[in-house]
Amino acid sequence: MRVLTRYILRESLASFIMAMLLFTFILLMDRIFDLVSMVINKGVGMTIVGKLLSYTLPFTFTLSLPMATLLAILLALGRFNQDNEITAIKASGVSTLRIMTPLLVTCVLLSLFGIYFNDRIVPAANHKFKNLYTEIIYRTPVLKLEERTFIELKDTRLYFESIDKNASTFKGMIIYKNEKDGLPLMITAEDGSFRSDQKQGLVLELHNGARHMVDKNDFYKYNRVFFDTYAMLINLAQDAPKDAVHYKSLREMNKQELGAEIQRLKNSHINHNSLLVEYHLRNVIPFACLTFALIAIPLGLRPKQTTKGLGFGLSLILIILYYTILITGITAGERGIIKPIISVWLPNLVMGAAGILFSIKAIRGKI
Repeated sequence: MRVLTRYILRESLASFIMAMLLFTFILLMDRIFDLVSMVINKGVGMTIVGKLLSYTLPFTFTLSLPMATLLAILLALGRFNQDNEITAIKASGVSTLRIMTPLLVTCVLLSLFGIYFNDRIVPAANHKFKNLYTEIIYRTPVLKLEERTFIELKDTRLYFESIDKNASTFKGMIIYKNEKDGLPLMITAEDGSFRSDQKQGLVLELHNGARHMVDKNDFYKYNRVFFDTYAMLINLAQDAPKDAVHYKSLREMNKQELGAEIQRLKNSHINHNSLLVEYHLRNVIPFACLTFALIAIPLGLRPKQTTKGLGFGLSLILIILYYTILITGITAGERGIIKPIISVWLPNLVMGAAGILFSIKAIRGKI
């Protein structure tokens, strides 16, 4: 029996590694394009980009793990069926439950590992990614500049109609900020240039524009001063990146920190559904390894499950169904329509129940 267990797990492991690489690459594709653009178009060093990518991988692995588990089981059992090995194993007196056991036990262990990984490793990696990316932005703020988008740097909001990053020039600019006395200031310019200063921040040279300021003595009036050339510094160096190091978003907190924040908001009678949703998600997604296994194993043991194409197709359908239910549950939980603990666990409960039913039928030989 140990030989059979090793044989099943060895075949599944090969499929699992292939599936992990496939899903990880697909999920990372957008981020890879952004990082490559940072190297080619924005001059960020390969070492820095490599660190950013390494900090992105843990979160991607968490999402890839259940999907890879599902596909690996379907491919491995499909291959066994294609070679009539399942029939041969059953003919030798091995029960369906005995074939299922090593896969189910492995998926339970994967789920437990995923829960730990998602609570300890992923938040820390997300926090490091945010801090490093923030540091890069503060050192080279031109990386954040985008066309036709309001960009916030410190206490200043900028809007560019068009940007030529190769020439470090722009056209059609609007700047909003509050002066030291708290009064709003708007600056417009037809064109200009920009550069990064690592010791100071973002240096702007504006051409053919105007400063629009509220009159201190009469808030219903404003002054407008035209200029041919105007130099402006957005000083970022003093703030970088001290605030970012201490501040943590929801995805940067572990469950203990989330629990403390939930209790604080609860004591203050503040809506904390979004935190409860995030808290339970730390267990829900890793637990999908077992949920998918309960469905994939009986489906994979079917005699007609013989092609890789069918395995990929079933995987895609089940993944779409799972995440459709999950996203619906997250939305319902955050809006308070359903209690977060129920709404977030909904896909595992629904698909897990279906998987148990399929597994029972498979053990009884009815599937």
